[in-house]
Amino acid sequence: MELYPPVLNLINNMADRNCKIRVFSTRGFNLSMDKFSVHSRNIKIYRIGYSGKAMNTVSRFVNYFCFHFLTFLYLLFFRPESVLYFETLSCFPALLYKKIFAKKSRLFIHYHEYTSPAEFKKSSKLLRIFNQFEQKMYGNAEWISHINTLRLQQFEKDYSNSKFNNTNVLCNYPPSKWSNIVPHSSLGHPLRLVYVGSIGMDMMYTEEFARWVKQMEGIVIWDIYSINPHPKVVLFLNQLSASNITLKGGVDYFNLPQVLCNYDVGLVLYKGEILSQLYVTPNKLFEYHACGLDVWFPDKLVGCLPFTTQQTYPKICALNFESLKEVNIDELTDRSNSILHHQKYSCEVELHQFIYELVK
Repeated sequence: MELYPPVLNLINNMADRNCKIRVFSTRGFNLSMDKFSVHSRNIKIYRIGYSGKAMNTVSRFVNYFCFHFLTFLYLLFFRPESVLYFETLSCFPALLYKKIFAKKSRLFIHYHEYTSPAEFKKSSKLLRIFNQFEQKMYGNAEWISHINTLRLQQFEKDYSNSKFNNTNVLCNYPPSKWSNIVPHSSLGHPLRLVYVGSIGMDMMYTEEFARWVKQMEGIVIWDIYSINPHPKVVLFLNQLSASNITLKGGVDYFNLPQVLCNYDVGLVLYKGEILSQLYVTPNKLFEYHACGLDVWFPDKLVGCLPFTTQQTYPKICALNFESLKEVNIDELTDRSNSILHHQKYSCEVELHQFIYELVK
């Protein structure tokens, strides 16, 4: 759960509702990650089995089986009126429950990620089976949502044989109080860059950006906050030995504002080589901006392009990450001809209608 900020924000925003909520998730192998809790008697969180890239095939299968089987038993016991699942991998208990109690239950689906039919064909057999099951149930769902219009349109195109009258856009916005941070009127020297989240070498501009940062020693510094950096990233940064790049540990999601306010620019590093990345509007874009940071993202990410700013700050800028040597730092960071326009991205407002549908 801790790796999915939209889930955490949804649970927090439902804490004061007059309804009983049960949340089912796995544990991470790194137990220090399992920190999220809610101080509400109406919400209870169950962590069943383990998940993580470090698991071998047999262990992964056993833990998946335990999660799906025990979650389904809990659903039979609690008999909830509404069931929501995030992502195809979590769908089986919810779909089976809906299949059995079709008239007495309401099914909600939200996709934080987008997976194309071609990607499903290359995925595990279990995931392909789950996807086939959910396709048959799409027409029975009360709500199906993606994080932006581009992904939703692609989803509807992929499953054009389904008659959708239940699809929605549900953006990944942070809590409204994050926008209370006052942006700096001018940026620091050296320029302080930050990246937060999972980071790898494949399908990300990690190597290209790190090599550029090393060349900019004395002009920029770059801190990376990640719970689970890929081992290749750790090895590469150690070999690069750039004194102005620091790989730090993870940060609790709700403590991010206290960390981000110490930086000038937040980074998005996806290359956009697959549709999921090409059409992404990552939650970190809104989180950086809410905390008063400029945002730099690769110009290939068409899902981010609508959010670029013009003559306002904090800036949201599309850069050519394949030609970083052409970046003019002085021009990019100059705010003298820009006016303050701190856009208020709020998960409370974004989730209002969704929560109403869930609990009505």
